[in-house]
Amino acid sequence: MNNDTITTKEMFELLRSDIKNQSSKLKAQITELKAQIADVRSDMKDQSSELKAEIADVRSDIQSLDDRLRNVETAVAGTTAVAMYKKTLIDWLFRIAAAVGVGGAIKAFLS
Repeated sequence: MNNDTITTKEMFELLRSDIKNQSSKLKAQITELKAQIADVRSDMKDQSSELKAEIADVRSDIQSLDDRLRNVETAVAGTTAVAMYKKTLIDWLFRIAAAVGVGGAIKAFLS
């Protein structure tokens, strides 16, 4: 036999060594991936907390705007009620003035 040939035992030893090396590399990659996953999860939790805080702020702003809108609606309703009261009062005043005017004209005519 020449020096280029290897025995079956040597071949299995080489394969075993190669498998161990590959296994070590894969374990290192798995460990690295686990660390990356943990970082991503941490970032997601941070972003989730930030988003929840922003959502709470937006809800608070919406509630504040809703309260302001209700105040404006109340003020407008009050202004409308006052305007309707003024219009009704003025209408009655004109009716009274017209009645007094017609009555005064009839009285003057009859006198």
